[in-house]
Amino acid sequence: MAMLRSIGSKIFSIALVLITLMLITSMGTSWVAREVDEELERVEQHYVPAYADLSQAEVKSLEVALALRQFVYQAEHGGDPATLKLLRERVDELESAATAEIIKARGQLKFLLAENDAYAKVERLARLDTRLEFLLEMLEKYEVSVRDMILAVEAGDLAGSENQMRLLDRRRAEINRHLERDHADMYASLKYASDNLQIMQHRASQASMALTVIACILGLLAAGYLTRNLVRPVRRLLEGARQVEHGSLEVDLPVRSRDEIGELTQSFNMMVGELKKKERIRDTFGRYMDPRIVDGLLMRPDLAHDEGERRVMTVLFCDMQGFTGLSERLTPTALVTVINRYLTLMSEPIRANDGVIDKYIGDAVMAYWGPPFVPAERQAELACRAALDMLDQLERFRAELPDLLGLRREVPPISIRIGIATGDVVVGSIGSEFSRSYSLLGDTVNLAARLESANRYYGSTIMLAEATRRMVGPGMSLRELDRLRVAGKQEAEVVYELYGRQPQPQRDAAFADALAAYRKGDWPKARNAFATLADGDAVAATFLHRVEKLQADAPADWTGDWTFTEK
Repeated sequence: MAMLRSIGSKIFSIALVLITLMLITSMGTSWVAREVDEELERVEQHYVPAYADLSQAEVKSLEVALALRQFVYQAEHGGDPATLKLLRERVDELESAATAEIIKARGQLKFLLAENDAYAKVERLARLDTRLEFLLEMLEKYEVSVRDMILAVEAGDLAGSENQMRLLDRRRAEINRHLERDHADMYASLKYASDNLQIMQHRASQASMALTVIACILGLLAAGYLTRNLVRPVRRLLEGARQVEHGSLEVDLPVRSRDEIGELTQSFNMMVGELKKKERIRDTFGRYMDPRIVDGLLMRPDLAHDEGERRVMTVLFCDMQGFTGLSERLTPTALVTVINRYLTLMSEPIRANDGVIDKYIGDAVMAYWGPPFVPAERQAELACRAALDMLDQLERFRAELPDLLGLRREVPPISIRIGIATGDVVVGSIGSEFSRSYSLLGDTVNLAARLESANRYYGSTIMLAEATRRMVGPGMSLRELDRLRVAGKQEAEVVYELYGRQPQPQRDAAFADALAAYRKGDWPKARNAFATLADGDAVAATFLHRVEKLQADAPADWTGDWTFTEK
């Protein structure tokens, strides 16, 4: 309300002066004044809207061409059907909008033709109306050609669509020329009407020339004042808002008034400044933690409070095997280069599968999946897919390692171990009052770390917990590995090996039979079964070695569980 009173008082004061002067001269020139008012109403309600409608039609016409090209580009580059449908609907919408603007402009012209009796005006407006009618016919033919081209694109006839596009470009250029000419003619008609209005005003001022001159001067000053203090700041605000909307934060609008528009401009600048700060924070801390967590902490400061939140999450630990031997042979600079490249390659599958990287611990990576970052029912599947993709990235790293090390021979062997577990964790801001991190705590985190470490004793690469196996479901190449009691756990955990994307049912069935004999303590059968599988199967070879030892000295209370005492 304050804004309305302040700005309204300025306009009202100017209007009051003008009305007072007009009242003095209106006694002898009332009929001229009435004609002036009618002409002014025509300018404001018909000439200006018709000019604006043609301006909008010209803009929509250009947008049609742009949307059409986007549609063709998406079709040529394999865009998804939903995107193509939206673009097609966008083309139809813009075509209809352009046609509607021209029809609206014609409606204004028809009204003006009915109201005007001056031959010069009628001739100019009638000629423009005829051209607009012809332009509508051109647009109708163009829309038919557009639909034909879209059908050709959707039918896969890209060569035909290119010919159609060239034809459409020529027609669009012709339409644009007509639009520009008609737009210019409408402007000329508007200017002609405005000039005629000034002539009528001049006639009305003959009775009191002095007052008329003063009124004109005050009117010009008022127009300049309003333009400078109202229209221009609003336009600057609108342009600034558009720049911010398109991602540009290098906006600093000048504050040139002390009214509410000036206060609004100042508030806008402060808002942009805060956005810049948040963007700098997001860019800076996005390098040290997942951008989704950064956004969450910025948008929801309550997440940084001391209270944790219990959730079911899937945790992954990945560690490089052979890092110690590699580090001993490298300078610190070379070591950092190699590790950064390794961690970059290992991180890509995690991010590609919507995982959150919690931290890097030397050459180890800890990541997790779960709400609100991914759907709860997909977290285990995404973690397993990321683990398999990390194996692919390992091959890429091995291929790059000679160049990174500057070696062509005696390149140290590098492999990875991955442990994945699913279960309850505490999620929250963890640390001291001076430094914190948004992380996970709980037995599930410890179990994932233990499974990663346990791989070295089995010859496996990816080991899953029982809860993860249940959530993954079918479609993964898994086999039961052992009943393992890890350090810190009293009960044995059934663990599984994720060994690839292509299952091997026969080998898995033979391994399951050997594992059953092993758990029953049938050492001869287990030994023979594992011996058959040991060639090319490091896990089977591990069990064969274990069975040979157990066959010679098996514990009396054998249950088939294996205790893993090391962390």
